[in-house]
Amino acid sequence: LQHVQAFEAHLALLQGSKATAAAWADQNLDTRPWLPMVFVEIPALTWVRVRIAQGTQASLAQAAAVLAGVRRFTTETHNTIRLIDVLALEGLLHAASGERPDALSCLRQALALAERGGIVRPFIDLGPDMAALLHDVAKQSIGADYARRLLAAFPDQGIQGAAHAALTETQSGSMIEPLTE
Repeated sequence: LQHVQAFEAHLALLQGSKATAAAWADQNLDTRPWLPMVFVEIPALTWVRVRIAQGTQASLAQAAAVLAGVRRFTTETHNTIRLIDVLALEGLLHAASGERPDALSCLRQALALAERGGIVRPFIDLGPDMAALLHDVAKQSIGADYARRLLAAFPDQGIQGAAHAALTETQSGSMIEPLTE
């Protein structure tokens, strides 16, 4: 039941209902990761997403504390797929805290792990805020190619516009001819 409720909170967050998601997070304070972390929805990570979306200093501090524990757990259990989730969320957390260099560092780590297996979903599920971070990485040399591939996978037209700009702009700032418009 906990996983279903976490999924409902995640869905509420994706639909823009921060209040519904926050109500779930306020009632579910047990954020310890549990073995196995094989379910589609991990309650601790959903809880962190909600706290990041709230964007207050207190909620960001709570998210950081929980993410530290989940990161330790995923590292100790060699759960790379969930470590990618954690690193991507840490990137969003740092961005929300105004720590852009740390955000990009976490995101580059997540991209390095994800690229090996062609992992896309954790980034796409984090929406426009993640797209903005990916756009920044796409302008750099480390992780730029995979960041561009991920940007192209975003379903929203506004995000695709960012992906198109990232794909057509090279490091030197010159433009290349896109294959399609």
